[in-house]
Amino acid sequence: MSQISYNVELNFKRDFIENLVSIFANYNINIDVTEEPENIKIKFFNFMKRLIPVISRTVLKSREFSCPSELEMGLALLIEKISKGDDLFAHLSKQIVNLAYNDSLLNDWGIYHLHLGTTVEPDGFITRTGPVLFARFDDTNAYLINVMVHGNWTKQQMIKVLHNNWPESIKNYRLIDVIGLEHVPTDDDIKIARKFGFNTAVEIEPGVVYTSIGGGYTTSKTSMDVMSTMFHYNRLVEDLEKYVKENSQKYGEILSNKYGYSGKDLFFKLALQENEYFAYEQNTKVAFSLGRH
Repeated sequence: MSQISYNVELNFKRDFIENLVSIFANYNINIDVTEEPENIKIKFFNFMKRLIPVISRTVLKSREFSCPSELEMGLALLIEKISKGDDLFAHLSKQIVNLAYNDSLLNDWGIYHLHLGTTVEPDGFITRTGPVLFARFDDTNAYLINVMVHGNWTKQQMIKVLHNNWPESIKNYRLIDVIGLEHVPTDDDIKIARKFGFNTAVEIEPGVVYTSIGGGYTTSKTSMDVMSTMFHYNRLVEDLEKYVKENSQKYGEILSNKYGYSGKDLFFKLALQENEYFAYEQNTKVAFSLGRH
């Protein structure tokens, strides 16, 4: 019996964008689908970087930590959520839904600021507070730096607190071979540098120099992490499309032998579910796993 020659149609680059738009919709964020695909991807990965992954963490307070008495209840609520692995979205800046916004504190130093209210407002965000919690997160711990006035985005004391309390957590960003900076930037210097998209190392004490703990940013102020993530997924989508094309004969035979499909046309769409990718054949409604990425 002769082998069937299948006609294969797919456009995984288009499908990938559709998946991103769908994820935005889950957060009640509408995106202009007529935008350039690269812009949509940058906005998506910038948005995802600004979210705090929903996992349980151990809460660690710095030795310098203090909290105004009127915010202790809100702090306790937030700590409970962090420990339980609850979603912290409501405590984030309202700028999270502004897809054009670049969080310079996060992009430069990897530090979030979270509001310490106790009531969720109609817009879904917790009541805003003047002083806010400054904290850094990894997959294991939440490092509570301090509660300070909203707007302290360039206070180098925060890096000093991280170094003094949890140096192991930021050791990969310390410039070991650098004995010092010719010009030690002030907090105001860093504010100006960020305004123009210039990355700045900080020297928190003689001989202790750190580069951008948050990964840094481009001159357009876009996070370097965001750009590298976008390039990674560009390659991934191209590789997945190539893989499906090269294996279309195998997929066609499976659809014929196992599902009784007798057609010659295969229409694949790229589907995404919880980090697992699928090649979804539309005629038969059969999905082939392409792995987790």
